[in-house]
Amino acid sequence: MDTLVEIRELRRRAGMTQGALAARAGLAQSVLSAYENGKRAIPVEVFVRLADAADATVLVRTRPRHTLVGLPALLDAVVDGSPAGDRDGFRIVCEFLAAAVKADRFDAVAMINDEPAPVAPKWDALLGAVAEDVAARHALPVPSWSVSPGRFVEPWWFVSPYKSQQAHAFATASGPYKARGVFVAPESLESM
Repeated sequence: MDTLVEIRELRRRAGMTQGALAARAGLAQSVLSAYENGKRAIPVEVFVRLADAADATVLVRTRPRHTLVGLPALLDAVVDGSPAGDRDGFRIVCEFLAAAVKADRFDAVAMINDEPAPVAPKWDALLGAVAEDVAARHALPVPSWSVSPGRFVEPWWFVSPYKSQQAHAFATASGPYKARGVFVAPESLESM
C-alpha cells in the first residue's frame, strides 16, 4: 500500500485527527499534514513513531528486485537474432523462473503480476508462459495479461536449435509453454 495512504488510514482507523496523532507522535500537525499529502518524504523511523502513537504495528515487507516487467530491457540488450543471443536471453528467463519458483507466494505475485513490455513474438509468448507456470506452481491465478493474443507465437518456436532435442521438447513441454507455441523441455528450463 502507498505510504501516504497508509498514514491517513492508520490515523483514521485509530479515530484520531491529524493534530491528535501528531501530538502523540511528537510531531507538529503541519508536518503530519505534509507527510499525508506527499509534500514531504517520511523517514521510516517517523512512520514507526506514528504507528506506535496510533497503537498499530509496522510490518515491513520487501518486494522482489526482479519482476517480469524488467526482463524486456535485459532481453533487448542480449537478443540479436543470433543463436548466442537467443541462448543468453533464454538463460535470463530461466534465472528469473528459478527465482520466482523459489519465492514465497507474496513475492511470486509481485514478480508476475505486471505486464512486461513487448520484445518480439517468441519472447512475448515465453514470458506469458513463464507467468502462467509460476502462477500454477504457487497456486495463484494466472495473470490476465499472460493470456492476451500477443502472448502466443506462430509459427511455433522450438527453443533448442537442435533437431534431435526438438522432438523431445514437443513431447515434454508443459501446458503453458505448449499452449503458446513455445516448445522447451522442462529440464531445459531448470538447467540453464
